[in-house]
Amino acid sequence: VILDTYAITCIMDNDLSGLLLEIGDIVKSVICARVSPSQKAEIVSMCRNNRAVKTLAIGDGANDVPMILRAHVGVGIFGKEGLQAVNNSDFAIGQFRFLKPLMLVHGRWCYRRVAIMIYYMFYKNVAALLPQFFSGMSMHFSGQRMYYEWLHQGYNIFNTGLPVLLGSALDQDVSRKEAMQNPRLYEDGRKGRFFTVGQFWWHIFEGFLHALIVYAIIVHSWGYSQGIAINMGAWVVEGASGSISLGLASLNPGQTSGLWMMGTMTHLILTWVVTIKLLLQLRHWNAVVGFCIFISVGGYYFEMLMFGEYLGSYFGYDIEGLMPVMIGSPMFHLLSLICCILCMFTSFIPEAYQNLFNPRLWNVLMEKAYGYGVKRGKT
Repeated sequence: VILDTYAITCIMDNDLSGLLLEIGDIVKSVICARVSPSQKAEIVSMCRNNRAVKTLAIGDGANDVPMILRAHVGVGIFGKEGLQAVNNSDFAIGQFRFLKPLMLVHGRWCYRRVAIMIYYMFYKNVAALLPQFFSGMSMHFSGQRMYYEWLHQGYNIFNTGLPVLLGSALDQDVSRKEAMQNPRLYEDGRKGRFFTVGQFWWHIFEGFLHALIVYAIIVHSWGYSQGIAINMGAWVVEGASGSISLGLASLNPGQTSGLWMMGTMTHLILTWVVTIKLLLQLRHWNAVVGFCIFISVGGYYFEMLMFGEYLGSYFGYDIEGLMPVMIGSPMFHLLSLICCILCMFTSFIPEAYQNLFNPRLWNVLMEKAYGYGVKRGKT
């Protein structure tokens, strides 16, 4: 269908935009030739306001600015008509042919990266905060915190922030070449498959479940076995006395445990759990991601050392001597391994089910890229 400026004026003046949209749903393309800047913007607004679609407008001159500003995504082209279109656009490209990789490659990558980051931000905070709530129930909501405050304050910034920031920014599930050769991959973005309400609440549920698993395992193994009294409602472990400080339960002669150790252990294990969860979501592991994880999770051990051994005069001596006792206990490492394995089942099982029974195109392309399902020695 080809429309000129007079046809568009007639359609808009006689309120026939609905009929034009119905025709546009049937035909492959609609060409609007020799139209004014305001009419370009009206066409974009008509599609945007009357159809559940995302609009993209691309232009290289000042007469394209209203259209670019009205669309969901505006793309400007560096051309001979000035920089007005570029200055008012969301993205700028040098030639029209770059629109294809912008949409099929970078657009899809960025959509998936943003989805991963949003999911993970909510998930890791739910996982970290719920043990505090569970602990509050066991202590009749007395206000006693479970985590050592200075370690907890660094959780979002120092211990879990950098891996998701750079990991999601650099992640790519399929290569540029595969994305260009398989335009059907772009359907993931058009149909909103990477970011859905169901997936969002599944990550919230995972955060709740992982927090419950880690808290229950630590309390019912380390806590009880070491003699720490954990009030569950009105019930107290029989024959155990309670304290919020180091100095009750004996690990080895001269070594003690307490609420701070149990809380720090829970917090550290959850840091490992959410980091491994992020690694399972990322499809492109590289040296940058590995370095971020090293300085983030490794930084937790450094923080324990500093707050417990060298900065006590400034921040208090609540966790003095905690790190060597906890790290030197085989029970800590065993519980860390058990918690990480159990928590990752919520990621492994859905992933395995999708790959086996409901694979998507990007699953197939990833398996092909890594050589799965390809017979050796044959092409």
